[in-house]
Amino acid sequence: AVVAGAFGFVSYGSGLAVMNTAKSPPKTVQRIPLASAQGEALTPGNKYLLVSGGTGAAVFKVSDLIRGNPHPLKLLNSPGGRYAVEVAVTPDGRFAFITLQHSNQVAVFDLSRALASQAYESAPVRKVDVGPNPIGIAAAPHGSYLYVATGLGDNCKNSGKGSLVVLDAAKAEGKAPGPPIKEKVDTESGLARVITSRDGKDVWATAGCGNTLQAYSAAQLIHDPKNAQIAQVDVGQAPLGLVMVDQGRRIVLADSDRYHAGAQSDLALIDVSKARAHKPAILGTIKSGKVPRQFALTPDGKTLLVTNTNSENVEALNVRELP
Repeated sequence: AVVAGAFGFVSYGSGLAVMNTAKSPPKTVQRIPLASAQGEALTPGNKYLLVSGGTGAAVFKVSDLIRGNPHPLKLLNSPGGRYAVEVAVTPDGRFAFITLQHSNQVAVFDLSRALASQAYESAPVRKVDVGPNPIGIAAAPHGSYLYVATGLGDNCKNSGKGSLVVLDAAKAEGKAPGPPIKEKVDTESGLARVITSRDGKDVWATAGCGNTLQAYSAAQLIHDPKNAQIAQVDVGQAPLGLVMVDQGRRIVLADSDRYHAGAQSDLALIDVSKARAHKPAILGTIKSGKVPRQFALTPDGKTLLVTNTNSENVEALNVRELP
């Protein structure tokens, strides 16, 4: 995750690195040990940083991290939860949703209440059973729904069919009665990560063992889920993270190839309009470090940062020079 003022935050399994992103390549200025560090999410206005891992997430104040204070403000803890991977914060900043891959659940936390409480640790207000191996999660820009990518195991042998699960935010948060799962669309392969378009009309997901990028109509997911898929692009091996660049006109995707020794990893650049029109959509590929995983776009949209897991580094790309 990156914030204005040229600071970035990178989770690396056993800790959080604070980086100066003004320089190229970015420079690590502090390492903060954590028992587990996986996904990251910033609250609206970039006041707080949530770092998922273990049974929940650690909550940091961004200004504290920039000043060198390594201590989390709060801990979101889901007792019995196993392997927290991704975290999403609702657009109003009030709730946090965390995927618990090995518990087959999404934990829902009242973040605003946790921050206002005197207690250091907060439990979830709800756990939602969503099916095997939930990993990726994204909140719709309007805040009504969240999208959960499920089904991708620790390797392709342990992965089966997946699902794109639509959660009703109000029901999951306890603001409205009824089951929190609005719809579930089954896929032929387990899904790894999910994002939405800037206007919230499209939902994009990577199929980690299916080697595809898939797109769905957000409206059709609710009203006609069987016909919701609007695009599919064959990409490289074991795609993971993805991000929109160029005002949402293109997607950069990480072909991680993480299941093979001597992986031939790269980044694929995809034209969104061509993908939606079912035309050849890959504009080009860029050689990356080993096992690229996640992305962050700087606030000015000019620099794209990618974490290369097995290379143990962060790579900086000039967005204007992408193919």
